[in-house]
Amino acid sequence: MRSVWIYPFVSAGFLAGGMLFCFCIEGQFRVSVIVVPCAIVGCFALTTIIARSNPFLFRVMIVALVVKLLAAWMYTALPAFQLSDIKGIYFDGAKQFSQSSIPLTENFSLHSLWGTDFIVAMGAVLFSVIGPSMAGAMALFSIASFWGQFMFYRAFVRAFPYGNRQAAALVFFFFPSVVFWTAAFGKDALSFLAISFIAYGIARRFDPYGWTLIVVGLVLASLVRPHIGAFLAVSLFMSFLIADVGRGQRRMVGLKFLLSPVFVVICLAVIIYSRDSLQFNSVDDASARAEYAYVNNQAAGSAFGEGETMQGRLIQSPLLMFRPFPWEVNNMTAVLASCESVVLFVVAFFRRKRLFRLLRNARSNPLIVFGILSFLIFSVVFAISISNFGLLARQRVMVLPLILLLVVASFPSRVSHKLAEVR
Repeated sequence: MRSVWIYPFVSAGFLAGGMLFCFCIEGQFRVSVIVVPCAIVGCFALTTIIARSNPFLFRVMIVALVVKLLAAWMYTALPAFQLSDIKGIYFDGAKQFSQSSIPLTENFSLHSLWGTDFIVAMGAVLFSVIGPSMAGAMALFSIASFWGQFMFYRAFVRAFPYGNRQAAALVFFFFPSVVFWTAAFGKDALSFLAISFIAYGIARRFDPYGWTLIVVGLVLASLVRPHIGAFLAVSLFMSFLIADVGRGQRRMVGLKFLLSPVFVVICLAVIIYSRDSLQFNSVDDASARAEYAYVNNQAAGSAFGEGETMQGRLIQSPLLMFRPFPWEVNNMTAVLASCESVVLFVVAFFRRKRLFRLLRNARSNPLIVFGILSFLIFSVVFAISISNFGLLARQRVMVLPLILLLVVASFPSRVSHKLAEVR
């Protein structure tokens, strides 16, 4: 890659930016001078290696990393941040346990180490190494989700070798919700990273490396949000059964015959773990919990759907990912989310013929099947359990990249399929 002389200057800029980021928030020396700058420069070095033959991707990733860190800083600047779970539960709990003389294994049991406890335990381990620093946690979690964005880009390249890679890079690295809501110390960053592993594993058509990533992603997703792990397992299993997983008919049949029992065991284990963790004894328990969550979400100013029946919510579920509609906004966050949804809807509408063609040929690509099934399952689940636009904007990030992947796949290719890429 040309202009190699610029690398030291960019590295120095990243160091200065990382130090400034931490000093602005806390002023802690160890995190400001060592941890965050080293993590940022490490990302820069890895990006240089990955995108050494693709100058466009290199520029996009460098700018995206800066934007990601700025999003993490903006997240902490929100007025509601001080009252959020990130500050009041995750950070304070992790700080307390990291400074406690009692071993961490005595504070958490492995059986209940999921959800909030899992994030707090991860934070406690992290803080025992770098010191209790909100800035450090925000920066490192945002970097983790940054690599999740890269994994989604790689999944697109692998699944659609003739697709528009430049458009994919711009969308996955700069789509506002993807950048912002995954830039925080909490469940969203890790859920996003886990789903990106699964997506890339599927894009590799379940080869051994893909299987490894899928298992890692399922485990991580189940630990962070057990019910999300169950939904992903169902989508994953169905995509494996429905789509062509091999390059030839004979190989496809052989793979499905050999791997189906393994897949059944993995998916059942994830679903049983989710049921036991959430203490669901029946379908009625799950329905009652969802209804309780729906009513409880309406306490804030961004509530919607008050008084709607379960049947009415299910009918509207396919459009849930495009809400809030312009006439439903009542604050600046909702305005931004609405603008983003309108743009996505308009693009999907104008590319509808190509999208329908993708859907008709979905069986030829397991990632398309996985994206469609995930969209349907998440839409139904969100419709019956979420009645707050703020919560919807944050949690739909888990399925939004799969929708973006299908939309970008409908774009005409503007780059040669012989473009050098890391495999």
